[in-house]
Amino acid sequence: MKKILKWTGVSLLGLVIVLVSGGIALSSIGSSKANKTYEVTESLLTTVPEDSASLAYGEHLSKIHGCQSCHTENLGGKVFVDAPPFRAVAANLTSGKGGIAQSYSIQDWDRAIRYGIKPDGTAEFLMPSKTLHNLSDADAGALIAYMRSVAPVDNELPATELRTLGKILTAAGEFDAAAETHTVANREPAPPAGITTEYGKYLSSITCTHCHGANMEGGVPLGPDAPAPPPLVPAGTWTIEMFIKSMRTGVTPANHEMNPEMMPWEAFKHMTDEELQAIHLYLQTL
Repeated sequence: MKKILKWTGVSLLGLVIVLVSGGIALSSIGSSKANKTYEVTESLLTTVPEDSASLAYGEHLSKIHGCQSCHTENLGGKVFVDAPPFRAVAANLTSGKGGIAQSYSIQDWDRAIRYGIKPDGTAEFLMPSKTLHNLSDADAGALIAYMRSVAPVDNELPATELRTLGKILTAAGEFDAAAETHTVANREPAPPAGITTEYGKYLSSITCTHCHGANMEGGVPLGPDAPAPPPLVPAGTWTIEMFIKSMRTGVTPANHEMNPEMMPWEAFKHMTDEELQAIHLYLQTL
């Protein structure tokens, strides 16, 4: 009996050693993946407009892209996830104490917004660059100009941290901090603003295609418990009044209330009627 207990103990100890060793190895692999560096292989913006119209339009872009949802209304930042896998921090974007604007160059802003890459070359954590990547140079310039102009907010925050469990999940392919990192552009100059199919297609590329797919035929779930984003093609059959009302209220013509965490209508409600009309016109062509 003693021998059986002894060998059982030895076996359990061996299993623990294997599990611990495996966890350490996976954690090391995950850490290496998370710390991988990327380099933008094309020209970044070096100048941005400073006129009041551009700053106002940049603020408009910040609202329709929901920058305030993560970085707070005054863009002072916050910790928005603090869980065993990781702590995710939306940075203080201002020039106040703890803010990144104190040190960010225009190129740093462009690299972070449209490419999802930090000044040190590592990936931005949970930054929606897959959508922002399609911003035209003019629109990116206006957005950066606005970000550089906001009032300073003193808010020193802890750093984003990928913890041991997060590193293991990263190594196992269950999580990828660099999923929205880009090194080259795939965009063209934006067409003139107006109620046109072309402008509607551009607006869709910087707001809708990230979730609903390039052709608006539906996307993949954004998380293990999240529903798949539905096709947007049917929305082209709604009247323009129905479409605008849905974007303003979060309620579809069938009285379905859209979950703002899955469908960010609270950001899209800031779009002008003309912008929504252009998107609706584009949806009608699909």
